Amino acid sequence: RWTVTVDNRGLTCTTLLGLGRFQVPAVPGTTAEVITVRGLAEFLGWGIRVGGAGSVGLIFRNGEALRVHGRGGKSLTVTVGHAATAASLFNALAARSTANR
Repeated sequence: RWTVTVDNRGLTCTTLLGLGRFQVPAVPGTTAEVITVRGLAEFLGWGIRVGGAGSVGLIFRNGEALRVHGRGGKSLTVTVGHAATAASLFNALAARSTANR
């Protein structure tokens, strides 16, 4: 079980016991988008999936997902409900971070 949070620090995904953690800060040059994923077809399965160029997927079901593009071409994709809300919030925080610099 994972907890997915978008707040002033950015996107944080943490396991229930805190043993695993992925984080993408909401800083200039980062963006978020909503995508639709098919776990088996696109990520070759479900669970924690590691791809090329530093991309990571937390894929636990088919459907909508939040994809955050970090610096250097890395991305973190996580299947969540209300991905559009999470993407909007992340993008607003990243834009605010840009304006404050």
